[in-house]
Amino acid sequence: MDIFAIQTPYIKRRFIEYGSGRNSGKVVVHWHEVQQVDGNLYKGREFRDKDDRLRCSFYLIYEGIPTGICFVSKIWICDFNPFEDVLKWDRYRTISDFLEDLDQRVQRNSYIDPASIAFVRQFDEVRAGRYANQLARWEKERELSRKRREKAREDELAANPELRRQIEERERASYRGWDETMSPLRFGRAKKDLEKWIYFLGEFRSRKNFIFIVLHEGAVPDQELKNGKTEYHLVNQAEDWGYVVTKTEYDFAKYLIASGQLADWEKEIAC
Repeated sequence: MDIFAIQTPYIKRRFIEYGSGRNSGKVVVHWHEVQQVDGNLYKGREFRDKDDRLRCSFYLIYEGIPTGICFVSKIWICDFNPFEDVLKWDRYRTISDFLEDLDQRVQRNSYIDPASIAFVRQFDEVRAGRYANQLARWEKERELSRKRREKAREDELAANPELRRQIEERERASYRGWDETMSPLRFGRAKKDLEKWIYFLGEFRSRKNFIFIVLHEGAVPDQELKNGKTEYHLVNQAEDWGYVVTKTEYDFAKYLIASGQLADWEKEIAC
């Protein structure tokens, strides 16, 4: 089916999704105008991004549940023709299908996203609590796994000083001269912060890699005074998305832009 041929009328509904800008990463409820694609699958209005690519979001609406849920957010439309082959939304046609998928994630000890937990909490508090517990277990195990990887790497480098030197030189170079703007002690603290791992775009990345990616996508550093404290962001105002970041991430992003150090950004993603 060609999504451009859909003629169903637009309706306005509430949806659970992740916020953008100042609410980046937080579960929020927004109203959207959507049109039915098929069954419980709905499509939001199209818009063009900074590269003039046409995008839209897809949503799921279930009968008897007041607030739907965002299924796929701000996806490049050309990736989804015919969209059935890519979205594979058939497995979510009924609320039982949706819950069965989450139950299987519990059995596999897999990640369950907070938006899905908030969605289920509308009608089944006990089940939502079980999913929340699974998320907590998954995050705890992820942290333990990260610590094991770090220890294994440290043991390897301790046994190979030359390898340690090469890696440290490569990692320092990936900061594009930012280390030269501060004392070694201050840079050491900043480096420790930026090398922390986060879950972003479906995989684990360092905060430093995250900054290169979002700046390339058009985000810029921003800050605001909130409840008497300064809050830092990387935001793309034109496309209405962004992330709350640390002061260190904000400073590094400002340096990369001001010094024109974003060229060949892709090679830093492997650092």
